[in-house]
Amino acid sequence: VSDESGEEEVWVYDVATAARRKLTTHESVKSDLTWAPDGRKLAFVAANRLFEVDAAGGAARELAHNPAGGYALSEYSRDGSWIVYTRRDDDQNADVYLFDVRARREHNVTRNPFQDASGRLTPDGRSLVFTSTRDGGVPQLFVV
Repeated sequence: VSDESGEEEVWVYDVATAARRKLTTHESVKSDLTWAPDGRKLAFVAANRLFEVDAAGGAARELAHNPAGGYALSEYSRDGSWIVYTRRDDDQNADVYLFDVRARREHNVTRNPFQDASGRLTPDGRSLVFTSTRDGGVPQLFVV
């Protein structure tokens, strides 16, 4: 991430050739950069929006918008078709979501009035492990 263009933007750097390429042109602070496992795309958060961009170039695609407070990205699924993230609702409760990249639809996996975060898929992709304050206010591990 560099602000050399006057705005904070995401760049890729090829170590072998020293070539640089700017991937974004969006007036905002970028955060939570998360690479897909195959290295062909990158998800990031900017201005309470979830974006994805191809590492080879092209315009960043807005996948979702959360005016209540943005996103905290965790990871892509192994096949790159899902993104795991935490987002807050209007009451500032945090839930863990799975986002279907192809359908551009999110699924709330932990729907409750507590603070759920840090979702991670198990290696086989069948379960999601996350932390939650639902059991007495102290963060503990849960699985769904």
